[in-house]
Amino acid sequence: ARPAVSELLESWHDGRIKQSMIQRTLEVRAAHPALFREGSYQKLDVLGAHADRIHAFARVLDGTAAVVIVPRLASGLLADSKTPLIDASAWGDTRVVLPSAKSGATLKGLFSEQAVTAEKELLVGTALKEFPVNLFLQSEL
Repeated sequence: ARPAVSELLESWHDGRIKQSMIQRTLEVRAAHPALFREGSYQKLDVLGAHADRIHAFARVLDGTAAVVIVPRLASGLLADSKTPLIDASAWGDTRVVLPSAKSGATLKGLFSEQAVTAEKELLVGTALKEFPVNLFLQSEL
């Protein structure tokens, strides 16, 4: 059984958080090999107050995208946090413009069992609410 995300965050110094992220990412890659092997790379626009603190891109192939959202130079947003997770409210209006989302498309996060309804933009506070980085699968482009 996988450790809970909260447990990984609380004990982030022991390295299990990195191992879990690698394992889950490799599982997604194994389930969608063509997407990761042949998908086109698209740098995604980031808008809002902390746009310069987010790197976002997608791999896109045949109506499916793997969307990666990663903070950069964001230690100032951690405040007094004891974990590497930035509080969702700290991101404010920062958002990622998704690749060609149709109304009703969904995103499934690597570290969340909940699907997020995709608009044209995804709030970073929502995308990174549970884990410091995330990879989403988006279908129905």
